[in-house]
Amino acid sequence: MFITDQHRYIKEILLCMIFILNACGSHDQEKTHEVILVFNNPVEGPSFRDLGTKIKYIDDNLIPHVIDLDRNSTHKLNTLRENIDLAWQDKNRISHHFLLTNGDSIHFTLKDKWLVAEIKNRRINKYETNFEREKQIDLYHERSSSLEDFLYFWNLSNSEFSTISGKDIAIELNNLKKRAGEELAMENTYIDSLFEAGKLSGDVAHYYKLKNSFIRRKLKLYQLTSINFTDTLRMGNLFSIKGDQLGDSTRNLAAYTFYDDMLSSFYQQGLAKDTTNEISIDYIMSISWLPDEVKQSLVFKHLDKILESCPVDEGNALLSHMNYDSTIFKGWKNHFNEKYMLDQKVNSNWKLEDRAGETLTFDDLLQHYKGELLYIDFWASWCIPCLREMPESKKLSSEYSGKPVRVIYLSVDRSVENWKRAQKRFLDFADAHSFYIDSLNFDKVKDAFQLTKIPRYMLFGNDGKLLHQNAPRPGSREIRELFNKYL
Repeated sequence: MFITDQHRYIKEILLCMIFILNACGSHDQEKTHEVILVFNNPVEGPSFRDLGTKIKYIDDNLIPHVIDLDRNSTHKLNTLRENIDLAWQDKNRISHHFLLTNGDSIHFTLKDKWLVAEIKNRRINKYETNFEREKQIDLYHERSSSLEDFLYFWNLSNSEFSTISGKDIAIELNNLKKRAGEELAMENTYIDSLFEAGKLSGDVAHYYKLKNSFIRRKLKLYQLTSINFTDTLRMGNLFSIKGDQLGDSTRNLAAYTFYDDMLSSFYQQGLAKDTTNEISIDYIMSISWLPDEVKQSLVFKHLDKILESCPVDEGNALLSHMNYDSTIFKGWKNHFNEKYMLDQKVNSNWKLEDRAGETLTFDDLLQHYKGELLYIDFWASWCIPCLREMPESKKLSSEYSGKPVRVIYLSVDRSVENWKRAQKRFLDFADAHSFYIDSLNFDKVKDAFQLTKIPRYMLFGNDGKLLHQNAPRPGSREIRELFNKYL
């Protein structure tokens, strides 16, 4: 299941990454470089949560990060690059971009359903700071661009619940794609005019023209119901796109969010769904038409996918076999350790409530059941997938009755009353160990376990240490194999 004889490939690509990133312009290695992001919800009107705002950026180790904005927050991005780009995605899954300069402090808020940036440490032209919003006002006014319309209708027609199909939508999508290409050319002329008027710096002008060039090539891969990842000529042309010097980031375009978005799609929808080849590092490295920097990012995504579903001990074994002395790989290891809790450092100092109304900490719970495997089920009464798993969970608990195994149900319901009503209906059996997490402690749980969706299952050992941060579902064969392995 896991990588054994492919470590030489990891070493080769990491050495390549070191060369690429070290070649990215000149840096003052003695200084700490950072970009400060401050997000402030407006006092009135739509909030970040209402607009579904997500922020994405790529760090210096080519690791993608997503900030889910549901409250006021401040974030510090450490980087040695001269520029770093930021993408925010609206509810229509359309991405909008900013190019930030190292050392800047940027405050973001919402204005007319747009995320608007303000540089606090220096005076700067509005086009430089909020180019895509100003472009929308100047070129498209109240209407959306053909690119946005194309992506919106393409996503809609290919969604699970779509009722849009047939010849008419095919014709309309083709027309929108053609107009999108024409509008991207118009945007480039607009960018040139702003640059010549001194309203855009060369760095910013180049960045948005480079993005437009990438999008035009990407549009050629769109078919009616899929992206044609098998067109190796166009795929190679897309991923081999080069730009002029832009600080230190154009030498490896995988450091751009728009580039990484396509890499993620290629990995998830292209490589992972390829039935003729089993995805592996060997296979990724054998794709001759992919540039080295693309292979690097795909290897990271592949490792991320493996670690997402493997137990802690197997994850640690995998990374220990790749113990290469490089800054890049150390960055990868630190990221994976934190994301998947491979170091087993779990914040257990948050509180929950039992059926009797008594309060205890999660650490109290782990200590109380020491000597037993604990299978943790995060659920809520409003979560239909959670409730569908309850019969399987009851069956699993019954199968291991009399053995040192406990299934623990942790509700994240919005109120105690909802939890109590739901547990009477769904957890009416004797071995149902049910607890409630209030909203205050739920915030701590989300931070501790990166709990972004439910149902979510975790497995703790008889010594109270984490065994699996994303355990299989109760109806699966895999969870029984894990129980038997650790009993």
